[in-house]
Amino acid sequence: MARRAGAAVAALLLSLSPLAAEPAYLSRIDDMPIADGLEEVPGEGMVFDSAYGRVVTAVARGQADIDAVRAFYRRVLPALGWEPETGDSYRRNGERLTIRLRHHEGTVTASFRLAGGST
Repeated sequence: MARRAGAAVAALLLSLSPLAAEPAYLSRIDDMPIADGLEEVPGEGMVFDSAYGRVVTAVARGQADIDAVRAFYRRVLPALGWEPETGDSYRRNGERLTIRLRHHEGTVTASFRLAGGST
């Protein structure tokens, strides 16, 4: 329920920008919006659940400005309840989200890793 509410908040925040399109979300992390210019890469990533928690990975890639992508997540994730840690790491409800951004020949790749919590 909290995740759906978080997704609603993110959609509201994203809709406040001029000419905002409907935000896309990662398929493996249901309330994680995808920054403009990026698309989720099908087949990359995984979900592992255990009694000790879960590990989820996903990848999005596209033609985007790496600084704009980083700024997007730094602006949107706190509104979804993610507390910033060091670098591009965030914590919420016992889970840690790490976003690794890389730029190569005009393409930005965002790798997401969510770990922790309990099922």
